[in-house]
Amino acid sequence: MLRHRASGEALGQLDLIEQDMWNHTCRFSALPAFEAFRPLFDEENQLLNAVETDSAGQSELDRLDELSEIVTTIFELAYPDGTLASQDFLLSIEGEDAGFRNAEPV
Repeated sequence: MLRHRASGEALGQLDLIEQDMWNHTCRFSALPAFEAFRPLFDEENQLLNAVETDSAGQSELDRLDELSEIVTTIFELAYPDGTLASQDFLLSIEGEDAGFRNAEPV
């Protein structure tokens, strides 16, 4: 589950499709409260596309790092029972596709 860190409000459900070592591929079901945050992920996806096509400059790379910090500050991942799953993670959401991994693999 994706929650707002400060309020604990549920923003969406992450249903695991596949796990490969530390990477988790999920189906994301957004709740209405997520819509206010969707622009963060839309911007992140645009920047990631620029990186993949080698068209990102330093300012785009810096903004991507900044967005990653914002995401881990605003959101938290929780198990279905509500217990905290991870506090430091990398998360991407594009439509119903999502992926996450712990920022520091153990």
